[in-house]
Amino acid sequence: MSFNMLAQCYTRSEFFPNVQPKAELKWNRRGPKIVDEILRYSPDIVCLQECDCWSDFMLPRMQSNGFVGIWKQKTGKKDGVAILWKTEKFKMLNHESVEYNLKGGVGIIAVLQPNSASGGDAPPALCVANTHLFWNPEMEYVKLKQAQLYLNMISSFAADLPLVVCGDLNSMPGSDCYSLFVKGRVTHTYTPVVSDDEVSGQVEGGRETITEDFSHPLTLSSAYDPPLVKNSYHMWWLTLDTKAFSTLTDVCIVPGNVQRGNNIRGLFCLLGLVQMTSSRSQEKSLPSSRYPSDHMACMACMAFNI
Repeated sequence: MSFNMLAQCYTRSEFFPNVQPKAELKWNRRGPKIVDEILRYSPDIVCLQECDCWSDFMLPRMQSNGFVGIWKQKTGKKDGVAILWKTEKFKMLNHESVEYNLKGGVGIIAVLQPNSASGGDAPPALCVANTHLFWNPEMEYVKLKQAQLYLNMISSFAADLPLVVCGDLNSMPGSDCYSLFVKGRVTHTYTPVVSDDEVSGQVEGGRETITEDFSHPLTLSSAYDPPLVKNSYHMWWLTLDTKAFSTLTDVCIVPGNVQRGNNIRGLFCLLGLVQMTSSRSQEKSLPSSRYPSDHMACMACMAFNI
């Protein structure tokens, strides 16, 4: 599961005018609902973006439900990204994080090994990565620089391990940033921004135009097939009342050679996508008094041959 839970530090009432009563934005209301939303789908591995209240709420509450995890705080921010896993299913062998030194962005990676039920040979491990890229649609070059650092770090760290890449990319399916993930290389022309307002998104552009190549060595494909993308990623039309632009954000990406029904040891088989609760589409905007985040989770069901 990949889920931007909406950090409490960003829940200013003026950002979400349709949430009534305003008390629903308080953490004592939202926090338990976030955990309930995660547990509703019984995931084995969870990647969270905009994760705050980590040590005093999220981690202990998830631990009480059989999970442990790691968290990386954004540079200069209160929130960060986290990876959690069920202790009855996995143990962590190694982990790494990266700071992009661009708009506070960070990435995190964990190598997880399935627990052996028979006590025989250790099962092969897998690598799970998570990030949250910069949000402003006027500054896609920043997302590309962050993504290139992230993906190249994954390549160096994961070696030949099976890999799942998750994150909030703040990008549409046809964008250069999304294309970088699934195609491995893009050429992007942009005008660097002189200044920007991180709240309003207003930018002041420079005069120089730059064309730059971005690449990474991984072979990846989206767990959500491109023909389904407008049906699978609901969030942009659910949040139009509180967002000034449209984005495809939360993704789950798997190796490009992922197969179905293959029995090779250590190979992923993508079994399908989990249908998230349809009642979310009845909301006027997100978050709401019933739903705690302005994002909807993505979840893919995969078999891992051990």
